Amino acid sequence: MGRGPGPLQERSLFEKKRGAPPSSNIEDFHGLLPKGYPHLCSICDLPVHSNKEWSQHINGASHSRRCQLLLEIYPEWNPDNDTGHTMGDPFMLQQSTNPAPGILGPPPPSFHLGGPAVGPR
Repeated sequence: MGRGPGPLQERSLFEKKRGAPPSSNIEDFHGLLPKGYPHLCSICDLPVHSNKEWSQHINGASHSRRCQLLLEIYPEWNPDNDTGHTMGDPFMLQQSTNPAPGILGPPPPSFHLGGPAVGPR
């Protein structure tokens, strides 16, 4: 009676869902370093308190099983196309592969302070 969810409730916990999981799940799935500690793994519901502990956790069998379950819950989600970074992430902005100039055009030509003067004085 007081032994936790029955088979019917358990099945409802793992029903397939459309789209992608929440960004916290995606970040933890990819093992991105938490922004701070303590951090609660959103996939495993397990607190970690350091980079070393996080590394051990994400490389462990329990986290791997939960990640596999996440893939089963979100069958439409392709984790290879979704690293958990958002457009506002400065790392992603620096790593852009888009060869087109931004909406403001190409950057101005570089100049060197203390170099020879250009133009009339």
